[in-house]
Amino acid sequence: MDARWLRTPAFALAILLATGAVAAGQLRQDGSTQNVNLPVGAHQAVGVVANCGNSPAHNIIIDSDGGADVFDVDSPMAGWGILYAPSNPDAPGFRAALSAISGAPVDYFDARAATPSLSVLQGYDLVFTWANYAYADRDAFGDVLADYADTGGKVILGQWCLPTAVNYLGGRIMDPAEGYLPVTGTSYQTGFFSYGGPGYGCYTADVDSWSTPYRDDATLLPGAEADCYYTDDVPLVAISCEHLGVYYMPGVLAGGYGESGDSTLLIYHIAYWVGCPICADCNDNHYWDFLEIMFCDTLPPEEQWTCQDCDENGLPDECDIAEQGDCNENSVPDACDISADFGPSYFCDPDISDCSLDCNLNGIPDECDEGVEPSMLELDIKPGSCPNSFNRTSQGVLPVALVGTEEWDMADVDISTLRISRADGVGGEVAPHEGPPGPHTVVADVATPFYGEGCECAAGDADGIMDISMKFDTELVNEVLEMADLMPGALVPLVVTGNLNNGCAFVAYDCVRLVPPGTAPGLLLVTSDPSTGAWVDADPLDLTLDGGGWTEFQRGYPLSTVVTLRAEERVGDLRLAGWMVDGVLVTHDNTLFLTVTDPETTATVVYQGGTKVSGPTESTSSMAP
Repeated sequence: MDARWLRTPAFALAILLATGAVAAGQLRQDGSTQNVNLPVGAHQAVGVVANCGNSPAHNIIIDSDGGADVFDVDSPMAGWGILYAPSNPDAPGFRAALSAISGAPVDYFDARAATPSLSVLQGYDLVFTWANYAYADRDAFGDVLADYADTGGKVILGQWCLPTAVNYLGGRIMDPAEGYLPVTGTSYQTGFFSYGGPGYGCYTADVDSWSTPYRDDATLLPGAEADCYYTDDVPLVAISCEHLGVYYMPGVLAGGYGESGDSTLLIYHIAYWVGCPICADCNDNHYWDFLEIMFCDTLPPEEQWTCQDCDENGLPDECDIAEQGDCNENSVPDACDISADFGPSYFCDPDISDCSLDCNLNGIPDECDEGVEPSMLELDIKPGSCPNSFNRTSQGVLPVALVGTEEWDMADVDISTLRISRADGVGGEVAPHEGPPGPHTVVADVATPFYGEGCECAAGDADGIMDISMKFDTELVNEVLEMADLMPGALVPLVVTGNLNNGCAFVAYDCVRLVPPGTAPGLLLVTSDPSTGAWVDADPLDLTLDGGGWTEFQRGYPLSTVVTLRAEERVGDLRLAGWMVDGVLVTHDNTLFLTVTDPETTATVVYQGGTKVSGPTESTSSMAP
């Protein structure tokens, strides 16, 4: 990018399109309030803190409506208004115009007659001086202006402050070695010198024209920058990047001596524009950072990584990479590789692109971090029971709870990723059953975390924190996890794995104890037409803790146990017709309350279009549910 191109009309148009009018805000450096019309063009991205380069003096937050809602001063700052202090008579018309456009008071101090004190200068936001007649004390005035700049005040040095004529300004502020002065020059010119068009900073926004008959022949000193130029490339607004807040404006005559145009607007912008990013060049390539970012798309795609601003912090990505790193060498700062789901310090949008994880929140994408381990959650197999018996011949389900805690909210779990497997790695993995027909995973309070060792357990139940309740098909678990060859009574560690919604993996462990088929004193056989595939919930759990199941199944209960059986009201095209117990129709409802009074009791669920019903109470499968 050629810096000279930055002063072309095309560039100027882009700058004007990129800036806009900002609504009036409440600005006051001493903590009280004062209405100020922010400069035309003083528009920043919503919610960002704008500051001028490295200067701590001015900070402002521009909110969504363009207003300046917060004005914070990080170092001692001047007061309120503008002080016009030339070595020349007053210019009331100029001061009135400047006050009208800024909404700020503009006072006059005759620097020919006296030198203002630092306390006087600190009553103002900006001091503007230019030289014509002799200063009362050129060196003393230059020294106190430097002191004022050191406290955060802004200074504009106008025409003939350089030693280009007899009555120039002196003191520390004019000593190049002190770092305040952005230009040098020993002569001035006369003629007609006009403004070269909008600059590539923000001070010249909406400045349409300006001309002057006198102008210092000024050139930039090393480390200085210019916001705009005359048509012959002499700087119009120059600033030292070493000492932000001191400006040199050759040709500025406060509207007198034949000067014409928008000088008041330009001075106003310098006084109250607090976000002009002049001088910021983080990668030392002689292009201002905001310009690199603004015109990044003019570079070939393979080079745009240097100038994009993925985290919108006002710095090209090349500088962020130098600060943050780029561990996977994809030309994107690590913070922009990591999904924004992991916090406000990360900027990758997972809805737009593939983002890296940072599961241990150390600022390093997980693909570069060898120390990342899955999070450990709590698991309770067969909540409410201990030990966790597992009947390998059951046709029911294995109830399992992923237990919520104060640390882990189960709403953060991606249920679709849940799987159960053996902790020793033998066999495969099984997903929870997701009916209908049959049960499905729900969020419910069913368990309490137990922090024992190994396969220890406790019969905990609800604790007031929501859990994830799952049902795994017992036959599938037995087959896929290769449980058939294990000895009865064996304790088998199982693990549930899955991902959180942000993509981070977790594991949770518990154990089952293998038992033979139930041999309880009372044996309840639940049947129906096997073709229906109906699901029945059995409550309480049986002696082998198998829960409900698909008919046909059997459960063992102690005699006199009251068992509640609940069948699905519909299975495909079939509708529930009722329940028979030992061949007798006892209810048309889907719920059966049954007391086990016989060592062998049969409960049959009947569906319309299914098994014919017969017994002491004659019915048919066509009866209404």
